[in-house]
Amino acid sequence: MDESFVSLVDIVQILIKRLKLLIIFTLLGGLLAGGLTYFFIQKQYSSSAQLIVLNQSDQLSANNLSDLNANVMMINTYKDIVKSKTILGEVKDEMLKDEGYQTSVGELTNQIQVTQNQNSQVFSVSITTPDPHRSQEIVDLVTKKFSEKVTEYLKVQKVSVLSPASLNTSPSSPNIHMNLLIGLVIGLILGVMLVLLLEITDDTVKDENFIINEMGVNVLGGVRNFDKKSLGLTSQCDFITAKGGRPNG
Repeated sequence: MDESFVSLVDIVQILIKRLKLLIIFTLLGGLLAGGLTYFFIQKQYSSSAQLIVLNQSDQLSANNLSDLNANVMMINTYKDIVKSKTILGEVKDEMLKDEGYQTSVGELTNQIQVTQNQNSQVFSVSITTPDPHRSQEIVDLVTKKFSEKVTEYLKVQKVSVLSPASLNTSPSSPNIHMNLLIGLVIGLILGVMLVLLLEITDDTVKDENFIINEMGVNVLGGVRNFDKKSLGLTSQCDFITAKGGRPNG
């Protein structure tokens, strides 16, 4: 394609012409992404618990909005305590002692997430590991150690576990459906790029307009392509004869 300007209609026509190639690339992209996700990416499992911390002043000033806001702001402090080396160090030692599971404080820090419900004193502690049972056990230990330590560090009356950690056997990642969709899109994009590249590098003469407009040569006539089917011939001998040749024998 040597035209200096290509309209959107031309591009659509090109893509339709190579539709089979686009479908093949799209399917290959989806299959590749699905295969990599299912067979090569390790599944991760999450478990979480919801907690609420009651301060000693909560009962005396339950209707005090400023105290409530202060308690909400304290969630950031609780997050730091949950992820502190003191808490996670004890969790690491207990996991090694009771379960024979060897890990590090840095690894636990990367696996743990502490999130807060908006404008709420409730916060969640979640752990993600390749083992669903391990995730549940670590969350239970973290909430236990936090409940013990936070009363030592702060003026806290009680830590209540609103929702204990549960065993979640459904993987939280990878998202197979999302990765499959991404693979299909990438395959389609690569297919479109290849189709356009093939069209750009194709310098064959496709119609008489190219000869007239690009080469400046007048077309005197055209010769139609013939084959045995269009000529109504049934044998190679008849076909040669029809072309002006001499049959064998």
